[in-house]
Amino acid sequence: MLEYSSLMLALAVSCGATSLTMTVSWFANRRDAYLLVWAMATLVFAGAAAGLGAYAWDQTSISSVLPATMLSIGMAICWGAARVFRSGRLPLRTMVLIGGALAALEGGLYHLGLDGTMYIVANVSAAVLLTATAYQYWLARAEKLSSLYWLVVMYLVTASSFAVCAVMLAIQTPLYLAGAPAQWAEVLNALTSIFAVTGAGALSLALNHERLARDHRIESRTDALTGLLNRRALDELYGRARSPRRTAVIVFDLDHFKAINDLHGHALGDQVLRRFTAICQDVLRSGDVAARIGGEEFAVVLPGIRAEDALQVAERIRARFASECLNWESRSIRCTVSAGVHGTNDREQTLDSLLQAADKALYRAKNMGRNRVCRLEGQAA
Repeated sequence: MLEYSSLMLALAVSCGATSLTMTVSWFANRRDAYLLVWAMATLVFAGAAAGLGAYAWDQTSISSVLPATMLSIGMAICWGAARVFRSGRLPLRTMVLIGGALAALEGGLYHLGLDGTMYIVANVSAAVLLTATAYQYWLARAEKLSSLYWLVVMYLVTASSFAVCAVMLAIQTPLYLAGAPAQWAEVLNALTSIFAVTGAGALSLALNHERLARDHRIESRTDALTGLLNRRALDELYGRARSPRRTAVIVFDLDHFKAINDLHGHALGDQVLRRFTAICQDVLRSGDVAARIGGEEFAVVLPGIRAEDALQVAERIRARFASECLNWESRSIRCTVSAGVHGTNDREQTLDSLLQAADKALYRAKNMGRNRVCRLEGQAA
């Protein structure tokens, strides 16, 4: 009841529509180049399906080697799209080598009259490349995108259908094939491919949207200049929950920062902020949380540490920042920072209360002459 050439025509239309959708989506947002590469692959698949359908309808209309080689080239591009998704780099040379080698092998088999073997090679290579494509997406699972796992399953199921075709061809016509392959495995593969192209296209778009949503969420929680968390992210991270015992907070404020911007320009001011951020990241532990909470104001949360130890951390950052000389367009300046420290020690407090206490200690440091670290009690470090 399912006529093979009609199925191939339906597959070609599905591939063409998917290719157009992917291309339009990429033009709308060019951040994910894998959409464009995948659109190229599905366009080649459309040509392969149309060619195979035409050959099945009338064997004199087209050479059987053309759809076979187009299928292999499309699979190589499909694998390349997965590599772009995972790494952001297009493996053009590898794609050309894989597609070219398979096309040459299949062309050689065709000219030897081994068209049955040619189709076996085409199906085996498709199964292998689809499995390799699924593996590339699997390697990207650290991104924790929900659509990713469904896409892996989709590629593996489609790869299995091509493997079944190869096995059936090897059993029935291992060398020579009189006309287009027409058996239950080919019909199953055609139906699976129609479903897979449509499904993979939808899932690829879903991945793109998930990435965009994640990136926007990260951007909304990150300070663009320094790469640290912003105040909103700090509040979301700790909320109004009480911090565990032995949690300390340091609030830093760069001394006379407005004067730096006024005298030397905002470009140098940005360099000062970036340099202070780099020093903080170098001194702090991996579990410590640093955030830029104002123009020249920073907050650091140090879990599992007493206020006395936090004083030493703040002093190391202050001393390193004060000792460095920033060179900018034949000018050289030194900057300092003041800091206030407060810790929970043996009682729980909210982040807001910790920040307020550390902020009061910061004002004590500024009133005592700046370029120093103070506790809330006003004791200089």
